[in-house]
Amino acid sequence: MIAIKPICRAQRVRRDGTVKVYLQYCLTSDKRVLLETGIEIPLKHWNKKRAVIMEDLPDPFGDPAELNDSIKRQLRNAEDVVGVIVKRKVNQCREAEFFNSQFQGVAWRPCPQGKSSRVGRFDEQNPS
Repeated sequence: MIAIKPICRAQRVRRDGTVKVYLQYCLTSDKRVLLETGIEIPLKHWNKKRAVIMEDLPDPFGDPAELNDSIKRQLRNAEDVVGVIVKRKVNQCREAEFFNSQFQGVAWRPCPQGKSSRVGRFDEQNPS
């Protein structure tokens, strides 16, 4: 089973009251990789149990449905990368390095039209 989940780190609340949403990949119980999703929200609008942004998110932060879709899409991409790791039988010592290298330079940024766009070298259609 692939252990990747979206998280908000409550201990990392910024001065403006927002937190970043990350994807957390658990290599072992004490070794984890965090990937930024590019999404920042007020902590009180994160549902920790369901790992989603709540529907009552204020407008300046974006549409909760679109942001949740973006998180799901990024989660699927991360799962695809882990699938490649398993398929290639990457040594566990190099697993975190390989995982991070697949996401190097990847960021999700809102476009002026309200759509999400991705920059970087990880191909959304072909994650190998």
